[in-house]
Amino acid sequence: MAGTSTVPTILAGETGYQLTMSWIDENEKEFSSTFLTKANPSDAEIQALVTAAQAGSNASLYRVEATIAWEGAKAASNAASAVHESAADKIRLSLKDITTKAYARAYLPAPLEVLVGDGGVVDTSQAVYTAWRDAVLAVKLASFTGLNVEFVQYQQRNEQVTP
Repeated sequence: MAGTSTVPTILAGETGYQLTMSWIDENEKEFSSTFLTKANPSDAEIQALVTAAQAGSNASLYRVEATIAWEGAKAASNAASAVHESAADKIRLSLKDITTKAYARAYLPAPLEVLVGDGGVVDTSQAVYTAWRDAVLAVKLASFTGLNVEFVQYQQRNEQVTP
C-alpha cells in the first residue's frame, strides 16, 4: 500500500514559491540559499528583494529561481511501513540533453516493493512505474530524453535499465 499525500489539490492554487538565490564571490566560491515565500509574489516584490540583497552583499547575485510550491502537512504517520520505507531508498530516472550534455534526475523515494525486483533492478513493466515515468517525461524540458533508471539506496548504485 502506498503512503498518503497531504499536498493540496494542484488546481486549487499554490501555497507558496520557493525562491533560490545564487551568488558567487571574487574567489569563485558559490553559495545558494532557498526559502519559501507567500503564494505568487509579484515581479516587483522579487525585484525589490534582488535589489536589496545585492545592495548588502559584496558577492554577485547571478541567479534567482522561483519555484511554485504546493505544500501540505508533514505527516510521517501517512507514510506506509514497507520494505523500501525510507526516503533514502529511491528510484532515480536520469535524463540527458544530448546537445548540451546537461543531466537532470527525477526521484521516486520509498518505492513500493513491487517496483524493485531481485538485485535492486527496477521493474519497468509495472503500471505504477510507467505512470510515474510518463508523468516525469511529460513535464521535462523538450530537449531532454530518458537515459536510464535505477534503484539507489543510500547512494549505493544498482543495475541500470532503460527507462
